[in-house]
Amino acid sequence: MNKYQVFTFVLLMSVRIAHADTLKADQSDTTHSEYKCAYFPSWLEGTWISTKDSGTTTETWNVITTEVISGVARTRGIDGKVSFSESLLIAKLQGKVFYIAKTPDNVFPVSFMAQRCSENRFEVNNPQHDFPDTITYQLQQDGSLRVVISGKEKATLTIHYNRN
Repeated sequence: MNKYQVFTFVLLMSVRIAHADTLKADQSDTTHSEYKCAYFPSWLEGTWISTKDSGTTTETWNVITTEVISGVARTRGIDGKVSFSESLLIAKLQGKVFYIAKTPDNVFPVSFMAQRCSENRFEVNNPQHDFPDTITYQLQQDGSLRVVISGKEKATLTIHYNRN
């Protein structure tokens, strides 16, 4: 197994454990219908860049299969040094879509379940996580990407990206 396969396996297993009750729910159960995504967010594929006076943030997404997208997010200061980095994975598992983030700050990946999916919007939520508990990707009409990161504990962060 290569490094990517091990990483993907560990992330998917963490989703199975963290969301075991939801995954067991009957697919026809209307109480869980809001978790089904009609559109898998493959439109995220590519590199997205946000530049500010303080530095640059990028998100790069690669479609691996029709049910898996891998990504990496990095923030670099004006000196070019990486100040933040996280590995990301979006995966469809038993009809539900999960967003999994692994940061150096957390020992284990944090998983979020998709709440809304469309041809231009992807919103995930994890009410048990302190910050963020909700992440929303919104493809704008001009082709840019707006990401809103919010939670109970901190102020909302909005990042505007342009496709590279």
